[in-house]
Amino acid sequence: MKIFLLALGFGLFCVSSQYTPAEITGYWHTVLLASDDPQAINEDGKLRGHLRHLECSEDCNEIILGFYIRLKKKCDKFKVVGKRVQDDVYEADYSGKNFFEIKYTSDRVTAIYNENTDKDAKENSLSEEELKKFEELTVEMNIPKENIRNVTDTDDCPPN
Repeated sequence: MKIFLLALGFGLFCVSSQYTPAEITGYWHTVLLASDDPQAINEDGKLRGHLRHLECSEDCNEIILGFYIRLKKKCDKFKVVGKRVQDDVYEADYSGKNFFEIKYTSDRVTAIYNENTDKDAKENSLSEEELKKFEELTVEMNIPKENIRNVTDTDDCPPN
């Protein structure tokens, strides 16, 4: 699942591909969310995060996120540590695996892109390479590519 978050900052944040602790650390307030699964970010959605704090540590090889999830009119506080896995991409655990990246910053806002693999399900998306391989095999079996259907969005069967 893909999530895009826009937050207002109450601290200094500069555009840079390599952040310093002073540029990251500060108080933030979520303003907008977007997702390819809107249900997850609707009111009482399990990924409707209210970011409150970002902190860069260990030369920004880790980013600590402080946020709330509001379910059934109750706010639960979370602290998640994202570890840098490549360039500006961080991996963290919250409701499954998350890979996030700061996509845009200014002195007032930051936009964070996150991909989440639900802890109770396998990731629903394929890489371009995996999709291409499936398409090739489909054609080899004399099935037209236009007959391929993505069924993950309608799969509400139990996991086991």
